[in-house]
Amino acid sequence: QMARSSINNFNVGLRVNSSSVGSVNITNCNFENNTLYNIDNDGPYHVNAAGNWWGSSDSVVIARKIFDYWDDIHFGIVFT
Repeated sequence: QMARSSINNFNVGLRVNSSSVGSVNITNCNFENNTLYNIDNDGPYHVNAAGNWWGSSDSVVIARKIFDYWDDIHFGIVFT
């Protein structure tokens, strides 16, 4: 679980991988200016990432900065 953090100015803000066990919760965080992805879910588990600031309130802009099931069906979904 991760809360109340700022994840800014990285290539990939946060990577969730197969070594993550069970559910992953990321809340009340600030993701801005990450060049490739804010969250890259390379693991089989879903990620609850609701209640974060993504540098935009536009759902299309937010989705473009998340890599998950919708990009590769082998990985879990990131719920925003």
